[in-house]
Amino acid sequence: MEYKKFVVYKRLSKEDKSRTQHGFDSQQMDVNHYLSQLGNTLVLDTFQEFVSGGADSKPELEKAIQLCKDTGATLLVGKLDRLSRRVSQIALLMENAVEFKVAVMPSANNFMLHLYASLAEEERANIRLRVKRGLEAAKAKGVKLGGSSPKHKATYQKNKALGLHKKSKLSEKATAKNAKVVEELTRMVKYSSDSLTYQGLADRLNSEGFLTSTGKTFSKATVQRLIARNNDTIKYVPKNKSKLSV
Repeated sequence: MEYKKFVVYKRLSKEDKSRTQHGFDSQQMDVNHYLSQLGNTLVLDTFQEFVSGGADSKPELEKAIQLCKDTGATLLVGKLDRLSRRVSQIALLMENAVEFKVAVMPSANNFMLHLYASLAEEERANIRLRVKRGLEAAKAKGVKLGGSSPKHKATYQKNKALGLHKKSKLSEKATAKNAKVVEELTRMVKYSSDSLTYQGLADRLNSEGFLTSTGKTFSKATVQRLIARNNDTIKYVPKNKSKLSV
C-alpha cells in the first residue's frame, strides 16, 4: 500500500510562550481533519517552535523542509500564516521545490497560496494604516491615549488591587524567593546570643550563600527593608528595646 507522506509544522509566536498548549492543539486539529479526508497518509515527523511569524530564522521550519526534501514528503501546516506572515518569505519557501499544503485550504496549490498570502499581507497593512489614522484623529480631538487615558488608569488600579498587574506578579515572585531568607532571619534573631545589627544580619546571610530576589548579595538596607515587610514573623526588635540592637 502506498502512503502519501507528510511532515507537519506548527508555530506560535514568542508572545504566546506564557499561554497554554491550546495554540498548538488548535493547529493539530486542523491537520488531523485534513489528513482524515485523504486516507493512506503517513506523518514522518512533526516540528513545532515558538518564533515570530516575521522572523528571518525559523530553525524547526528549516528542519521540516529539509526532511521533506530528503524523503519527498509534503509540508503540511494548519494555516498559511503558520509558515510566515510575510509574502516574501512564503515566496522563498516555495522556491525550495517542496510541496506545501494548508489544512484549512486543502484544494489550494502553491500559486493560490502565494496569492492568498499577498492579499492577507495587504489587508494587515490596511488595518495598521486605519488604526494609525484613527489614533491620530483621536489625538487631534484631545483624547488621551495609552497609559494617560482615564480608562487605562482605572484598569491599572483595579488589576493592581486584584494582584493581576505585572508589578504585582513580580512582587509575588519576590516574596516567594524571599521566603527562605525570612525563615533564616527568624532563626538568627531567635537563637543568636549576639547583639545583631542590620549589617551583621546581612553579613551572615551573605556568608551562608543567600541572595536577594534579584540575585544580589544582601546589604544593610536590603535586610532592613525585608525585616520591615516581615517583622511579624522575624520579630526583630530595634535598638533600646532589647539586646538585639540596630
